Amino acid sequence: MIKTTPQVTTTSGKLLGRSVDTPFGPVDQYLGIPYAKAPLGNLRFQPPRPIDKEGAGVTRDASKFGPICLQPPHIKEVISPLLQTSNTGQPLASEDCLTLNIYKPAGKQLDILPVMVWLPGEGFDYADASQFDGTFLATLGKVIVVTINYRVSVFGFLSTLTPEAPGNIGFLDQRLALRWIQENIGQFHGNHNKVTFFGRFTGSMSISAHIVSPLNKGDNQLFHRAILQSGIATGQWIFDRDPLNATQQLAEATDCDFTALDAVVSCMQRIPAETLLTKSFMVPQRWRPIIDGHFLAEDPLSSVSKGQHAAVDVILGINSDEGSLCLLSLFAQKSAFYQKILDGKLTDEDLSYLITSGLKDFVKKTDHSLNQLVAHEYQHFKNTSLRDRYMDFCGNMYIKAQTEEFARQLVKNGNSKVFMYEFNHRPSFSIHPDFIQAAHGDDVLFTFGLVHQLSQVPSEEVNLTKRVIAAFSNFANTG
Repeated sequence: MIKTTPQVTTTSGKLLGRSVDTPFGPVDQYLGIPYAKAPLGNLRFQPPRPIDKEGAGVTRDASKFGPICLQPPHIKEVISPLLQTSNTGQPLASEDCLTLNIYKPAGKQLDILPVMVWLPGEGFDYADASQFDGTFLATLGKVIVVTINYRVSVFGFLSTLTPEAPGNIGFLDQRLALRWIQENIGQFHGNHNKVTFFGRFTGSMSISAHIVSPLNKGDNQLFHRAILQSGIATGQWIFDRDPLNATQQLAEATDCDFTALDAVVSCMQRIPAETLLTKSFMVPQRWRPIIDGHFLAEDPLSSVSKGQHAAVDVILGINSDEGSLCLLSLFAQKSAFYQKILDGKLTDEDLSYLITSGLKDFVKKTDHSLNQLVAHEYQHFKNTSLRDRYMDFCGNMYIKAQTEEFARQLVKNGNSKVFMYEFNHRPSFSIHPDFIQAAHGDDVLFTFGLVHQLSQVPSEEVNLTKRVIAAFSNFANTG
């Protein structure tokens, strides 16, 4: 039930939000708040610009989400029904999308509340803040929850390695949103000295990059704690060492194939946004972050191993069956292996092929020695089914190994409190095959308390989400 119209004045103007009742108390929501200028025209591919001071004088309707950033279409069949997948009555996607959403317990707060800033991300092509309702986390955890939209895909990660399109623009969007929070969250009765940055998969990977970024130091450190759920940014799988190759292919596809890179960028800035997105699908490789010498000096895992990172307290989490990522990928590719895995009919030859192709995707080259080592490990020393071996291989390669190594290096450096968890509960509402216990992303549904959207929830899941929220909100408040 929507009640009164809460109001807050910020550098983005006077915000007219909405108050929503929950079984645990009312929550004020301020949605679709712009934190940067619209990145249109010659601001496409450019670092975000703060809103002009005149913007503080306007009155804004903050009762509904803004559009999501332009991105490829989601495969909705693999998204939990507890995650919102559309903005009813809103533009579905736009290039003018640099907004954030704030959820806070309603009423006058006796204490200044800790702040939890959520960074969505499913591959650097997808991120939709409106999917993640912060209402239950805010009221049950007694925290302020902020969710961020940022540029993804070609708009967020195209690079010419020149000032015209420097790359890592999505990361810089995230950073400007954090700065907006530092400047404004006090107006919502939030503590700007207790900001916890949390995210899943490429949201988590992005946060791992912020932890080691040279920009996030001293007076410019914009968050104080981090919760990394299923993702560390490291290796060829994440970082594009040759971004000009993708940019050149897109230039040819858009008839912007000029000798001078500034002319290429200028041409692509004039192309309608939807057309540019469609043309970008013609480029085989994904749009990915780069080591640019500005936001990132080197691979985050390398930085952490040298002790070059912000002294933030960290929780790192994994799900028991992170290998479900590979199953979703095979589904999206309409691969024949998808059904063979469901039916439990993989052969030794199938497993060998899947391991080899997975490793090639991960290291971006064919490494025969690595193929032999990994095949020997997973084909001969695992007393489990071929299906379980493949799922184990995928989860370890893409998520678990890096997470554990990142944690080890943080502990070795001694600058941070470090906690780890493995989530292994199969939700009663799981959309995944029966052989998957806790799939990639299942922990997030309990982190946000989204199980309370269901009309009937098993008592053990009510208790579990209370435990997760208590742990994370206590961490946000005290470390």
